[in-house]
Amino acid sequence: MIQQRTFLAAKVALLLLLFWLFLQNLGFIPVVLLIVVMWRWYRRFHAVRVSLWVVLILAVGWLGFKSIVLPPKGPQGELVAQDEDVWTSEIIANGVSIVNLNRTQGVYHRDGHPKTLGCALATFTVKDLSNLELSQPISLQQGVFKTPRQYKAWVRFSGGSPQIQGDWKPDARGVAIKLLGVDGDKLLPGMEKLRTQDFLMINNPTFFVDNVADYLALTRLQVKGYQQNSAALVFRYFFQDPSGSVWHPQAWKLREMREAIALLGWPPKNVLADRFYSMSAYTLGATGYVKYSLRPAPCSEGEGTASSWLWSFSGDALRHRLQSSLKEGRACFDFMIQPQNPEKNMPVEDLTIEWREKDSAPIPVARLEIPKQDIDPQLKSGFCENLSYTPWHALPEHRPVGGLNRLRRFVYEGISNYRHCMNKTALTEPPDDGSPVLPGNPCDATQPAPAEESSSLVSSVTSGKEKALKQ
Repeated sequence: MIQQRTFLAAKVALLLLLFWLFLQNLGFIPVVLLIVVMWRWYRRFHAVRVSLWVVLILAVGWLGFKSIVLPPKGPQGELVAQDEDVWTSEIIANGVSIVNLNRTQGVYHRDGHPKTLGCALATFTVKDLSNLELSQPISLQQGVFKTPRQYKAWVRFSGGSPQIQGDWKPDARGVAIKLLGVDGDKLLPGMEKLRTQDFLMINNPTFFVDNVADYLALTRLQVKGYQQNSAALVFRYFFQDPSGSVWHPQAWKLREMREAIALLGWPPKNVLADRFYSMSAYTLGATGYVKYSLRPAPCSEGEGTASSWLWSFSGDALRHRLQSSLKEGRACFDFMIQPQNPEKNMPVEDLTIEWREKDSAPIPVARLEIPKQDIDPQLKSGFCENLSYTPWHALPEHRPVGGLNRLRRFVYEGISNYRHCMNKTALTEPPDDGSPVLPGNPCDATQPAPAEESSSLVSSVTSGKEKALKQ
């Protein structure tokens, strides 16, 4: 009897050891051994059956823990990886491939947020912030928020998928705001004198990629997935390690996968009733780091906000809802700034970590009002499609920070140059008066794009070829 119990205890210990080895990134061999051992012993020994359930419970518990737990608090400022410029070059090339693979009817669209739900002329009214009491040692009166004033703005709503798809498919939604008539030199070389300022947001507070190296791995899988017509291939990103193996569970990005699922919100709702977040961080002068957000707000007391319901199941339900809503009346948002609290886990490099509002409450600093209008003309004319937005088209006081923002500087510029030149459209900014025109000569794909020569990293736009050049 003692020998039998000792033998069973040894088998149970072996099962637990194999499970532990599986968690130590030792590959698929412990998995195979675990399956073989459990298959041979499951029916013969009650203790082994109990052990199997213990192993399964431990596995489920470990997976659940890994999908929820946040990394420990690390540096809250900027950290530049040594190889970011090399990774950026390949990401631009992958972005050009995605643009080419997803073009429709000869039109080259954005590599991200290509579906235009609509764009509208709005007003952006900055509040008087001089007497505002803040809990954080930060001055809000910086850049476009320095003094109370009103700007005209072009606001574009979009679908996030790299492929243009129906609105009822799970997807992120984005909003981009372009302020007009903004004085002061801007950050992008060659575009310093342009009189616009961009803010870009999405309807989720976090992203599912936290660094440039991982974003490169994602774009590689995206290109391969489009080439093989396999959307499921992209999900390999959450399970593979840097070598490409999926058999190392410690490398699984389960928390990031949960963030991706949250990003693909469903069911869709009226974008005028949605909340939007910058996800990434920005400077606010020299006083600290902030994030931005938009929150639906009543345009006047007792007026109410837009309904979130969609009244159509068509593939363009969001576009139709936006059009009908603005034909019926106006819509308003509070533009808010959320200062970083250095005492909390609010990093600028890791976009998978949410800046919780209980740690730092967003502060309304401006009102975005979209008046009643017909948005169909600028949609049909191609004006919305040809607008170009980048977080780096900004005053120095609003400099984007973090690895993915540094990446966006060159990727957005390179992809915008490429698609405008391939579409033979003008790569310029709209005038201060809000006219839905983009004055300038069409970009020629055989010639350098505007501001391309002054960028330290650009994409080539030679006909029929894709490549990225590192200066």
